Amino acid sequence: MLVAQGKLFAGSGANYQIVKVKLHASGILCYTDASDDIVEYKHEELIISDKLGTIPREIILPNKTLLVMNSEPFLDSWLSAGKKDVSKWEKSAKAVIGSIVAIPVTLYFIFAVVIPQMAVVFAPYIPDVFVELSSRHTMTAMDKTVLNPSEADLEKITALESQWYSLLANMDLDSEKYNILFRHTKMMGPNAFALPNGTIVFTDQLLELVDYDEEILTAIFMHEIGHVENHHSMRLISQTLATSIAITYIFGDVSGFFDFFASVSNTIATNQFTQKLEWEADEFALEQLRATGAEPVSFARGMKKFAEYADSENSLIAEDLEKILSSHPLTKERIANALEFAGVSESAFADMEVEIQKNKDALKAQSETEFEQLKTDLPK
Repeated sequence: MLVAQGKLFAGSGANYQIVKVKLHASGILCYTDASDDIVEYKHEELIISDKLGTIPREIILPNKTLLVMNSEPFLDSWLSAGKKDVSKWEKSAKAVIGSIVAIPVTLYFIFAVVIPQMAVVFAPYIPDVFVELSSRHTMTAMDKTVLNPSEADLEKITALESQWYSLLANMDLDSEKYNILFRHTKMMGPNAFALPNGTIVFTDQLLELVDYDEEILTAIFMHEIGHVENHHSMRLISQTLATSIAITYIFGDVSGFFDFFASVSNTIATNQFTQKLEWEADEFALEQLRATGAEPVSFARGMKKFAEYADSENSLIAEDLEKILSSHPLTKERIANALEFAGVSESAFADMEVEIQKNKDALKAQSETEFEQLKTDLPK
């Protein structure tokens, strides 16, 4: 029989009773409680913490009280009876080195592979109520902060809306699900973004950047539809939530949940999709442009406009735009991908851009001439 001293915590507080614990070779642990009653438990009834260096051993008794005893060789031997001794791994150099390598690799696999795949699977099953609520909250917040009513040409944006709703019907998509909006903004610059519920927003600055070019704007519209149809916002939010859960489980930090819910609106609004999601939306746009009889090269033209804007020395928010695009694939790569899909070489694309610009200049000159002629013909 072995005798040792321990601390008996009867409740959840810090108060404890010093008890003399007897450990019998037959596997019986006994001690005398505060009422001078002898309490006995079998070894298999105990929940025993693993040995970790010289840290005191914790034993949860069947009556839910906690017994804490200093780690001693004889005590460790008795407590470990019938159990595998994992403490020897602490002294193994191979085990330590293996853990140093295995833990980061495992964490990377969880956060880079498992969680994104889980997000793909579960995103479509997020309740519509949450999708609608998060989208409306985001739009309301943006309208109060960074967005203003559109100042764009009403006739032109009405024509775009009509064209795009017809396009949605031709694509066998629920046109009622989508809500096309136009907003003026100084902070976001030329931009378009999609909310999870199908709200797609174009800024006046984007319309001006592409000179209301219907083909380019339709290509960008297709790209945003790709985000909605592939549940990209919800996948990103699901991934954020799953990451918070994983961090909480692994590190025991519940603050991640509060950070997650506080950042949902910002996550959607900034449209910071990962490069993989951007490529998916690009591919969706290119395929749908071809399927609807439009030119996939229009997407390359739109990306070229963004690239020129970002490189412009006269752009006051070029740096901000670069930050917006930081999680996107490189614009040059996206242009090259669109040209390859369309079967157009870079030289042919350059010639096409020159020809389009010539036609626009000619139409503009013709309109100005007709306007001047009209003024001349007016009675004086």
